Amino acid sequence: MKYKTLLLSSNPEKYVSFQISDQTPFEIAMDFEVAWRLINRNLHSYANIVLDAKSFPAEVIKDFVSSLRKEIACVYPIVTIIAPNSAEKEFMSCGADKVVENFSRFDLSLPVSMCDLEKLSPMAFIEFLIQTIKLKDKMLFDHLINVKTYTTVLAKLCLERGLITDKELEFLSIASFFHDIGKLFIPDAVIRKPGKLTNEEFDIIKMHTLHGASLFEKILRYEPKNQLVYTSFFVAKYHHEKFDGSGYPCKLKGEEIPLSARIVAIADVFDALTTDRYYRSAYSPSEAIDIMKSCANHFDPEVFNIFLNNIDYFIK
Repeated sequence: MKYKTLLLSSNPEKYVSFQISDQTPFEIAMDFEVAWRLINRNLHSYANIVLDAKSFPAEVIKDFVSSLRKEIACVYPIVTIIAPNSAEKEFMSCGADKVVENFSRFDLSLPVSMCDLEKLSPMAFIEFLIQTIKLKDKMLFDHLINVKTYTTVLAKLCLERGLITDKELEFLSIASFFHDIGKLFIPDAVIRKPGKLTNEEFDIIKMHTLHGASLFEKILRYEPKNQLVYTSFFVAKYHHEKFDGSGYPCKLKGEEIPLSARIVAIADVFDALTTDRYYRSAYSPSEAIDIMKSCANHFDPEVFNIFLNNIDYFIK
């Protein structure tokens, strides 16, 4: 990916000649309205944002940098402000990374730290997420492990019947582990409540689908063609949709629901029923199957039949 520098200055002509090479192309904004529009559209293509303090009031620059850091870009891009050295503390305290008095020959190549970040293995990020979940909520972690196991088995059975491909099975196996990652953002008082949830509390719980989907949606801004991230997004958002259209968050019906989410939905419900919850003890596998049969219209009928016809694979 070729990263760019966004320069905010009311007099950009004096700076453009300092561009190092076509490896660090510039985009220019002469006011903050244009800058916000460019950032919202192309944030992840910028390695550096440079602000000319001679062009704008210090308070306006500080508000801009503070909002940028707090709302949409807490780490990258690198924010550099062209200002006297005497203003360094003032600008650094609002979230700037560097204050330089002279912009000429300033190295605007890709920051070293960003180069190292790009070299990290994707497995490092996956392991980071896994350990975060494990430390935050052991019961949730165990549920995710179980759902991944059940999903992988059910997906393999679907593969044998030509419903999915080998590659889709591989993506789904990984994505299923993160189907409930949005629950990390639900208050513990709601998640761990020992009794029945109120309607308001259940509405809060239901938001985990959107919270989880939002995480993967943000990743897609970096990797818009990444099929694993798409599968994770679909699974996180739609695993509580029901085949009859009575689910959430979008009340999708039938094949409007991605097949990946329809598969995970069965694995998710089966594990939820057969393990202890904060509000009840586990059902036996036979009890869980009876409960699922009583609401069979919630599930994809073809996938549900595959599940029922191979139930021995799912009973530990």
